Amino acid sequence: MSRKRKYDDSYIKYGFTEIEANREIRPRCAICTVVLSNDALKPAKLQRHLHTIHPTLKDRPPEFFEGKCKSLKKMKLGPSGANVALSQQVLTALFEISQLITNQ
Repeated sequence: MSRKRKYDDSYIKYGFTEIEANREIRPRCAICTVVLSNDALKPAKLQRHLHTIHPTLKDRPPEFFEGKCKSLKKMKLGPSGANVALSQQVLTALFEISQLITNQ
């Protein structure tokens, strides 16, 4: 049986908040909204995401990411106003498309 990791409030300094998915807590990036596995709830893995995917934001203070988290919580998707869970593949594709657009 695998050990379930717990979210720590200090992970906000890496740009991550928590989300419940499939009855377990998972880290969600406040910038690209990607949801990682519960096994990724390790500071080194969260920091690696920040440094490789969002290198321009790695020196931002925790307050910056807290503001992004608040904005993320206010976002409503779908006609009913309920949050719609997107699959990891869809989120990855959306992120890659946005990167292509911004690099042109």
